[in-house]
Parts: sequence; structure tokens; C-alpha cells
Amino acid sequence: MRFLEQIPLAGIIAYMIVGKAFRFEAGLMRMSTLILTVGVAATIYLLKRKDQASPIHKGMFAFLLLAGLAVWIWPGGAGQVFAKYPAAALFTVLFLVAVGPPILGRKVFTMYFARKTTPAEVWETVIFKTINHQLTALWAGLFLCGTVSGMIPEVFDLHGPFYEIIFEGLLPAILMLGIGAPANKYYPIYYQRKLGLTPVGNGSQINNTKSESDPN
Repeated sequence: MRFLEQIPLAGIIAYMIVGKAFRFEAGLMRMSTLILTVGVAATIYLLKRKDQASPIHKGMFAFLLLAGLAVWIWPGGAGQVFAKYPAAALFTVLFLVAVGPPILGRKVFTMYFARKTTPAEVWETVIFKTINHQLTALWAGLFLCGTVSGMIPEVFDLHGPFYEIIFEGLLPAILMLGIGAPANKYYPIYYQRKLGLTPVGNGSQINNTKSESDPN
């Protein structure tokens, strides 16, 4: 199952490599996005059956689907946007994965991951929801930074592998791994201790914490 969890990311990497290597030639990208989208869709279906399809997996699939539709339907318009700003487009989709659910009144995307490390008893508590809303806001900001970083090579005419690796890959990775990942691990503990509570997993304190639906 862990192998399947890596396939959506591998699909994104394959899209980027093929696109960069062949200058996002429309005919090749049509076939590439079709194969990758079908493959990732099948993978997510298998993951979903085991409740292992995360919102990030689904966001990656959405990116490949949109990239494919763009090059198939409007290669000279939307297709060119994905060709010029592939990394920026990816992080924009992930940004929408972060901000879309709370805007629509649905669960924030970090709850999927937090529930893997916390007991079910805390999922409806105010603290658990507060922590996840704050982490989601952080990740939304990181994804937005990834979008801006991914646009830099094209906007400032910094073409070439060096600049593309730095601004489309390395800098966003540093932000996600250097800020996002540690925040996921340590912020829930910090927040609970700040309230004088004993941390429970990466989620929320059970004792002395009432659910929003608790009338007492």
C-alpha cells in the first residue's frame, strides 16, 4: 500500500520531466497526461478502498486531469499556461485543496492526516478542530508561496535547468519539509501544552476538552 501512495507523486514527477525534456510538445503531452491521469486515477481508486487516498493524492490527480484537459481542449491557451508554469499550476491546485473545504464548510484537509495519529474521541473537540484549521492556514500559505516561486523563472526570464530546479523544485521542497512537516509534528503538542494540557498524539487533548456538540 505504501508503494501505491507514492504513485501520484511519481506521476507528477513524470509529467514534469517529460514536459521539460520535450518542451511540452502538445502531441506528446496529450498522450502522457492521458496515461498518467488514468494510472493515477486507478491508484487513487485502490487507495480509496483502503481509506488511504489523501486530499493531497486527490489534488495531484486533479492537477494531472486539468493539465490533460488543457492540452487536449485548448493547447494554445490553457495548455500554454501549464507549459510555462507547471509547478505554479500544481501548487495552485494544492492551495485550492487547502482553502476550498473550509470555504465550503467542509473538513479541512489536515484532519485526514491528524486522524491517523489521534483517537476518534478527540475528532469533534474544539481544540482538535482549532489546531487543524491553523495548520491548514499554514499549508495554504506554503502552497501559495510554492505558486509564486514556480512563476519566478518565467516571469523574470530565468530559463535553464538551474533556475527551474531552484524555484520550481528545491525552494518549494524546503518550505514544505522545513516548515510544514515540522509544524505538523510539533505544533499540536505546543498548542496543547500552551493550554496546560497533556498532549495526545498529534491531535487534541481528550480530558477536560468538550466537543462542540456537547450540550454540557
